[in-house]
Amino acid sequence: MPNRREFIRHVGVLAISLPVLPPFPKGDAACRVGNQEVVDFEQSSSENLQKFGNCAQASFATLQDHFDLDGGEIVRALSPFPGVGLQGDTCGAVTGSLMAFGLLFGRGEGEDYSKFLDVAAMARDFCARFTETLGSTKCGDIHETHLGRRFDLSDPEEFDEFRGAAGSLCSRVVATGVGIAA
Repeated sequence: MPNRREFIRHVGVLAISLPVLPPFPKGDAACRVGNQEVVDFEQSSSENLQKFGNCAQASFATLQDHFDLDGGEIVRALSPFPGVGLQGDTCGAVTGSLMAFGLLFGRGEGEDYSKFLDVAAMARDFCARFTETLGSTKCGDIHETHLGRRFDLSDPEEFDEFRGAAGSLCSRVVATGVGIAA
């Protein structure tokens, strides 16, 4: 697993260049990855969201695909995290992205405490940028901002109503979160 310096060398300079589709403000769905051309996360995020049906899993899987993360069973472990059990709490795009940070930069047993402080600072920065772009890190708040109301996703009827109203919202939220994380 790469250390922080190796990761930054691999990723290179962040080059935000493509806007997220409306109604989001100018966002972070794309960035330069290493020496590659600008990577637009819209397509891979959308594909992973369709594959998993879960924003937390889709976010982590997209980062895993682009950065060759060794995630093992992490995708499975992220199953309950969209809105933290569909309660409208922390958005799964946040949870999946933070899980990737922990995997890359986190502190293992017996490792230097400064690694924990570094990854916590990265998480705060990520959450600040996510909030700046989408208005909140909470699923329910994002729904209210972009769809005009909150939905109880644990209720099958409201979930169906949400799916009809949301269109590509979750895909764009995942792409934005992954772009910020990358």
